[in-house]
Parts: sequence; structure tokens; C-alpha cells
Amino acid sequence: MINLLKNSIFTVSLILLTQVAYSQFKLPYGKVTLDELSSKVYKPDPGADAVILSKTTVASIQYEEGFYIEQEFNTRIKIINRRGFDYADIEIPYSTDDYLDNIKATTYNLKNGEKVETQVPKESFITEHTSKWSNTLKFNFPDVHEGSVVEYSYKMRLNASNLNSLVPWYFQDLIPVDRSTITVVFPQTFIYKTRIFGSSSDVYSDFSTTSSNFFGEGIDANIWTYTASEVPAFRPEPYILSKRENMTRITFEISKVDFPRITYNDISPSYERLNAKLLDLEDFGTAIQTNFKSVTEKVTAGLTDDLSKLKKIHKYIAEKIMWDGYVGIRASDPLKTIVRKEKGSSADINLTLIAMLRSAGLKADPVILSTRSHGSLNISSAMMKQFNYVVAAVQIGDKRYLVDATDPLRPFDMLPFACLNGSGRLISLTESAFVDLKNNEISGTSKTMNLVLSPDGSLTGDMEYKVLGLNAYTNRYLAKMEGEEGFREKFLSDNPAVEISDIRIEGLKDPYSDLMVKNNVKIHNEAIVNSDRIILSLTGEPFLTKSPFYSAERKFPVDFGYPQSDKVTVRIKLPAGYSVALKPADVTADLSNNGGKFEFTCTIEDDALVINNSYKIEKTIFQPSEYQELRDFYKKILGTSNEIIVLKKNSVTR
Repeated sequence: MINLLKNSIFTVSLILLTQVAYSQFKLPYGKVTLDELSSKVYKPDPGADAVILSKTTVASIQYEEGFYIEQEFNTRIKIINRRGFDYADIEIPYSTDDYLDNIKATTYNLKNGEKVETQVPKESFITEHTSKWSNTLKFNFPDVHEGSVVEYSYKMRLNASNLNSLVPWYFQDLIPVDRSTITVVFPQTFIYKTRIFGSSSDVYSDFSTTSSNFFGEGIDANIWTYTASEVPAFRPEPYILSKRENMTRITFEISKVDFPRITYNDISPSYERLNAKLLDLEDFGTAIQTNFKSVTEKVTAGLTDDLSKLKKIHKYIAEKIMWDGYVGIRASDPLKTIVRKEKGSSADINLTLIAMLRSAGLKADPVILSTRSHGSLNISSAMMKQFNYVVAAVQIGDKRYLVDATDPLRPFDMLPFACLNGSGRLISLTESAFVDLKNNEISGTSKTMNLVLSPDGSLTGDMEYKVLGLNAYTNRYLAKMEGEEGFREKFLSDNPAVEISDIRIEGLKDPYSDLMVKNNVKIHNEAIVNSDRIILSLTGEPFLTKSPFYSAERKFPVDFGYPQSDKVTVRIKLPAGYSVALKPADVTADLSNNGGKFEFTCTIEDDALVINNSYKIEKTIFQPSEYQELRDFYKKILGTSNEIIVLKKNSVTR
């Protein structure tokens, strides 16, 4: 009875603690002003199509038969012109373990000098069950015009698993944000580490405390408020991991708990517990034990080595089960049901792959990961919601392959580009560990042109274009979507300065071969004939017409995702009676730490001019401190595209 009484006091006290603190931050609704409605542009960014006037949240740790987080949101958006109408269509994703309610939404317009409100009717709020573990609330604002302001608010109850990271918050968006604020309230016995990404100097913090009674003693709670004002729209740049990864944001991570009967280990998951939990789940660990022996015996009949069995089972799964576009780490149905339906999520497909490989006697385990658009993995935090994808790790001899079977066009040993994101976690009874998310994924092209230069300046000959790795997969996918004719049209559009005929395509349907395009070419307007001279501007089909790194500085890493390699060789047979009077100097550029290399050479071989361009990027991630070196590297490559070659007609000796 005494323990029961103490538990009741504990519950009531913590509720009082958080409710007292939380009540100080009741978010206002409907306070749209006439000035906000009448403004025509957003002064800090006059070209903006829409602006988030305010984005606010308050989150507090609460207790009622267990810990949870209560969070309230309010967002107000100004639609400036018709291009901003998309921001009146709202989607709010959330976990099925969480609870969303108290949704309100209103459109405000200025009519005859008065503010007119149009409520979003309740029947317009549509909740879609987007997967077994996630929902999305969708709605559209009515009566939206240029100049409208739209506002919505809701409350969310987040389950106890969120205590480890509270509520990550994005201050920045793809449109300007005039003001963004997050307030978090939690007992001082919960210690959190905070980290601000992006323009941290633009985020301001304010700290205060509140108190209540616990077992007759005072308990202090921290109230932290973080605010950013006039946050510019995020401008995506080439080669970024994802937009969300590089926006200005704040994250929380619990580092210590000193609460009666509650410890850090009670609410901070470890990878050991995550590993055990996943292996115990019916839709994960139990699922991969599904027996497919009879099927795999038929699929691998006549094969004796494990690598051949892996390739055959991968091909069978990839061709039989169509990916429905959904991602996740847990199966949506029993795996035999997935095979029967011949359709499923990425998790359904790859967990089935693992089960079949095991049924064939191969060592296969799942690797869970976070895709590039989902964000980087925090290896010190074992929260399951960090992970949104699963692939197979298959051990054959001393080599481990990471395998995905969502697309039959992709070789078994090539991960989707979305999965090339640092490290993943191997889930296994015996060797759970982090693994690098890569096999030997590369992307490359090789172009060879054999040309004959006529005295009138025209160039004719043939071209052989080879594509390999991820680049070949991308082209095969294009051919699948657009047909071979669509692929041909794309090839022609990629070579606008060249007249192409007699196109022959090889290896289009074989994912394990190089993709080859052979054709005849005729090139105009690359040479100027002037009396006894020919000025040739062709310098080997330069890689770049402009550098992708146009910004003078960069605040986030350059992420290529995979090594890249491109090579162009052009052999030009000179017209009889001509010799080379001027040719470009050779150029070599190297990135430090073997990060990359560029070489340009122009040599004379008998009666021909041979131009070679070769370019490699070996390192996949360059930090902001390395950006200037990378930018200079590309500038040097670009410089070779402006070079000329001068041919002079030889004098005739009488």
C-alpha cells in the first residue's frame, strides 16, 4: 500500500511539474495581422514565392503510467504568388506508435480591408496508413489566393522511445522562415546534449527553470528555448547527402538520467538490446527463419558454388517480387505471403532474400541502415527510428557482399545509390557490428573517337561509348522506362554538337556487362579554315562546360556517394600536307590524400593528333575545409575546354 501511494505521488508530482511548465507556453492561434495579409513581398527575400512567418513547437516530458512527450505545433505560412500554392498542401508524417490530435487549420484572406477566415472542415483531414508503422495526415487549405496566409496547429503525443532524442527541430526550410522557435521542458535530472547543425550562429537560446514538489521536496525543471529569425531558404548545391541533412537544425541526445527508479539505461537503448529486440520480432528475426528450402533447391538446381547460388537467388527474388516503392526494416506480411503476392516493400523483398539464402545454406544476415535522404546515422544512438532500410550481408569465403534485390536491373553486388550512406548495423546472434555500406560501387564512362579531318574543316569517323557501374544501371533503368527508342533519343540529346548515325547498342539488358554504344559521327563547326591554317577547337570532348561548384564557399560537405572515373580519347587523322603549329600544353591536377586526379595530354603520333582526357574522384566525401581545393581542381579541368589546336599547311618546295 505504501509503494502504491508513493507511485501515485510520483505520477501526480511529475504531471504537476510538466503541466505547470507547459502551461506557460500555450501557443497562440489565429493571431494573423492585417500587415501580414497586406504585404506583397518578403523584404529579406523579395523573390520568395512563399514564406514561413512562424514555426513554433513546445515539447515537455510527462508521465502517466509511463513517460511520454507532449508536443504542440503551430505553423503560419504566407503565400506570396501562384508558385507558392504548393505550400498550402500539407502532409504530416508520424509513427503509428504516436498519437496526433487537436488539428486545426485556417486560411486567412484580406477582403475589403477585413480579415476573412475559412476553416478547413474536419472531413478534409485525411489520415493515410502509409505503412505498417507510419501514418500521414494530409489536407489542403481552401480559398487560397496570392496573399493568403494559412495556419495550422496540432498536438502530438510521442511514446517513451522518443525520450532518448526528444524532438529534433528544423529551423530552416526550402522557403524563407521569418521566425522558428522550439521550447523543451524536462526535469533537471534528465541531462541532454544538444547539437546545432548548419548556421549555428543564427540560433539563439534562452534558459530558465520552474519547480514543483516531489515527495515533499522541490524539483527543478529546465526550460530551454531556441530561436532563429529571418532564416534564408535552403539552396541545394550539387553533391549533397540530402537537403534535410544540411539544413540548420538542432538535435538532442540524452547523456545522463538521475531520477528515482529511472536510470540512463532504462530509456537509452543500446545496440545490444536493439539487436536482441529485432531478432525477437516476428516481422524481422522470426521472418528470416522462414523455410524456403523446396523453392531454393529448384532455383539453384545444378549449382555447386555459393557465389553462383547467391546470384541465382538474387535474380529470382528481384524478378519475381515487384518493389511497391515503400521502404522499412520490418516485413509487412509473412514472407511466404509476400512471395505469393509477388509484391512488397524493400524490407519484404530483402528479408525474403535473406531467408532464401539461408534456406540454401548460405550465411546471410540483415544489415539495417539509414538512406541518404533519411539522414546520417548517429552510431552512438541505438534508436530504431534512425533506420529505414535493410539489405542482406552475405558471407562467401573471406568476402562479404551487401545485397539488395529491389531491382532486377541492378547487379547483386551493387547497392542502390540511396544506401551509400556511411555505416549500417549488422544484426546477428554472433557478430552484430557496424559495417561500411559499400561493395565496390563505382561509376564510369569511357569514350573513344577515331576521326578524320578534311581540308574543309569537317570531321567524320566513329565513336565508341562505354558506360559501367552505377552509370550503366542508370542508363538501363532509363531504357526500361522509356524503351530503347527513348534511350536513343536521350543519347542524341546528350551529344548535341555531334551528328550521330548508325547507333548500335550492346549490353543493354545484361546487368553484369558494360553498356556499349557504337555509332558513326560527323562534327561541324569545330574547325575554322583560314587560308593555310585550320584552327581546331575540339579538345577531346571536355568533361565540363561549367563547374558544379559555383559557390565561393560551402558550409556542408561535398558527397559524391561513390568513386567516379571518366576517360575520353580522341584520335584525329590530319589532312595530307598539314602539320601541327600549335597545341595545348599537357595538364595534370591532383587532389591531396589521393582524393582524385585529372590528366590532359595532346600528342602527335605519325599523321594523327591524339587527345586524352582522364578524370578520377577516388574519395567520396570532401569536408568544407577541402572545398576550395576541390573547386580549384574543377577550375583546372574547365580550363582545358578553352584550348585550341592550330594546323598549318606545309610549304611546297619546288
